[in-house]
Amino acid sequence: MEEKIKGYLLVPPQLMWVLAAINYLFPILWITGNLAISETGMQFGIFLGIVIVTWLLFLADALSADLYQKSFWVVSLVILPLVTYPVYLLRRRRMIEMNQRFLKNIK
Repeated sequence: MEEKIKGYLLVPPQLMWVLAAINYLFPILWITGNLAISETGMQFGIFLGIVIVTWLLFLADALSADLYQKSFWVVSLVILPLVTYPVYLLRRRRMIEMNQRFLKNIK
């Protein structure tokens, strides 16, 4: 089991990976025409809701965690969320550790 770090993910990392994967699926289905707005508004609404909730979860986590260069991650999540999701999940632990070392060296 992973060691708990102060400010760890708000939801389990596996769920964040699944939500990030669904966010990649949404534009693919829309571009290929398999997700039409006019056919079933509910299907589109569900996907759009998942996209918005995922973005809010990542943004809330980035704002609440003690990340090194937090402003970079927040701006990245706002401008390029699809690119930032996997990078954020892979680098998050290291960014917290870097921030802790940085703050320790300042004192």
